[in-house]
Amino acid sequence: MKFKYSSILSILVLLFGVSVFTSQSQEMSVQKRQFKFFQGNVVIDFTVDIDGRTFSKNSQWILTPIIAESSGKKMALPSLLVNGKTREKLYHRSLALNGVKKDKNIYGSLIVSNQSEHNIIEYQWSMPFEPWMKDASLTLLEDRCGCSLKLSLAELAESIGLGSAADKKREEIALAGEYKRLLAPYLELPVQAQWNYTYMPAVQFITPEKELVKKRDENGAAYLIFQVGKWDILPDLGNNKAELAKIDASVKYIVDEPQAHIQSMSIKAYASPEGAFESNLKLSENRAFALKNYIKQKYLIAGSIVSAEGMGEAWNDLRKLVEADTNIENKAEVLNIMRIEDIDAGREKKLMELSSGRPYNYMLENLFPLLRRVDYRFEYTIPPFTIKRGKELLKTKPVMLSVEEMYTIANTYAKGSSDFNKLFKTAVSVFPGNTVANLNAAAVAILENDYKIASDILKKYANEPSAWNNLALAYMHARLVNDAETYLLKAQQRGSIEAVQNRVALERMKVALAKYQEENADYELFTKIMNAQ
Repeated sequence: MKFKYSSILSILVLLFGVSVFTSQSQEMSVQKRQFKFFQGNVVIDFTVDIDGRTFSKNSQWILTPIIAESSGKKMALPSLLVNGKTREKLYHRSLALNGVKKDKNIYGSLIVSNQSEHNIIEYQWSMPFEPWMKDASLTLLEDRCGCSLKLSLAELAESIGLGSAADKKREEIALAGEYKRLLAPYLELPVQAQWNYTYMPAVQFITPEKELVKKRDENGAAYLIFQVGKWDILPDLGNNKAELAKIDASVKYIVDEPQAHIQSMSIKAYASPEGAFESNLKLSENRAFALKNYIKQKYLIAGSIVSAEGMGEAWNDLRKLVEADTNIENKAEVLNIMRIEDIDAGREKKLMELSSGRPYNYMLENLFPLLRRVDYRFEYTIPPFTIKRGKELLKTKPVMLSVEEMYTIANTYAKGSSDFNKLFKTAVSVFPGNTVANLNAAAVAILENDYKIASDILKKYANEPSAWNNLALAYMHARLVNDAETYLLKAQQRGSIEAVQNRVALERMKVALAKYQEENADYELFTKIMNAQ
C-alpha cells in the first residue's frame, strides 16, 4: 500500500529525567506532562490540544508514543487517533465491518471541530517497569493523513536543527524508515478490496428435438476440360483426373455409409462465352448429360434421380471474376459493356474490339477456363444412428449426425469433461445456424469459464427463453446483478430449475458485492485523501 508520511513530531524526555515536552507544531501542543514510577509501574499522563481551525473533516492524525532505549530496544504504546468528522465515521465503519467494537492498538479517538481552537484529549497509560527503561526516552510519533499541513521531513529536520544538509538528508531517510517500521504493526489502514466471492453456476443445457428425417446435401464444382466442340469425358485430358476425383469423393462420402440413401442429384454445366450463344448452350447441355452418364455408370445410380441441365454462357460469373481481377486492362470499360450490352446485341464483339482486343484476350486465356465448370449437388437422407455408430461417425462424417444425436452422445461423458465439451463445440461448428447448438456451446463456454464467448453468443439470443438462465450467469460474472436478476426471474417463470439455484447464489452475491463496494469506497476515499497531500 502506498503510505505517505507528512511529518514526524519528536517530543523527547527521559522517563526519569526532565518531564517536559517540546513541540515544533503550532497546530498541536502537549500539556499536563507527568511521568511517574508507582508501585513497580511506569505511569504516563499527558494531554494533547489540537487547534481545529485548519483541520479538515477528512483529516486524520495518528499519534503514537514510543518508548526507546539507546541500544535499540523499543516499545510502541496504543495510538491516539485525531479525526475530522468524515474520518471518524470511516474509522467506526471499519470497526463494524471487522466485527469489533474497539481496536486494541488504539487508545482512543478525538473528533476535531474546525470551529474550535482547542480540541483536547487526555492520554493515561501504565505498564510494568523493566530495567531497560531506566535510561529510555519517550517519542511521540505523529502521522498526518489528509490534513492541509505540508511539513516535509527535510523541513522538519532543519526546524529542529539536525546539522549539515547531508546530515539532514540522512536523518530524513532514517526518520522515515524508523517511523514506518515502528508504526506498521499498529495501524489498520484501508486496503483495496479483493473480489473473492465464488459460487458454482447452475448451467442449463437445452435438449434438442429429434430430427425425424435427416436430410443432408453434398455440393461441389468440377472444372473439366473437353476437346473443342466435344463433350466426351476424358479422364486423362488435362487436369480432369483430379477434378473427377472431387466428384468421386463426394459420391463416396455418401455411398460408403450403408444407411445413407441418395435421394437426388442435380448437375448444372456452364460454358465460357467465346463463340455463338446457342452453340454454347447446347455444348453445356451435352457436357451436363455426359457427366450424368459417367456417374450413373460408375456408381450404378438410377437415372431417374439424376437431373442434368446446361446453363449456357456464365456471364454473371465472368463479371465477378473481372471485378476481382487486378491485372485486367480497362476494367471499368469491360464491366460497363457487360452491363449495358445485351448478349444477342454484340456484347462479345464489343469486348473483342475494346483496346485492340487486349482485355478480351486476357479473359480468354485467364478467366474463361474458370467458367467451364460443372456444379453438382447430391441430396441424401440418413436414419438415426446408435450411440456406438455415432461415436465412430463423429471422427469422419459428423454432418451425418443430428444435433440431438450429438447431445445424447455428449451425455455419455461426465459433464464438463473434455469429451463432453468437445461434442457441443462440434455440434455448433457443423450446424452454425442451429439455435440449440449455439446455446449449448455457450453453456460449455461457461463451464470452461470463458464468459466472453458465452456472452457473445447469448446476447444474440436474448429474446430466446431457453437462453435466459445462462445469460443471467454471464451478467452475474460481470457483477451486473440487476440484469442477472431480471433474466433469472424470467427463466424461473419459464420453469428453469437452474434459475432457482442461481437466484440463491445471486442473493449471496448481492451481500458480498455490497460489502466489497463499501470496502472499496473506504479505500478510494483513503487514497484520494493521501494523494491530495
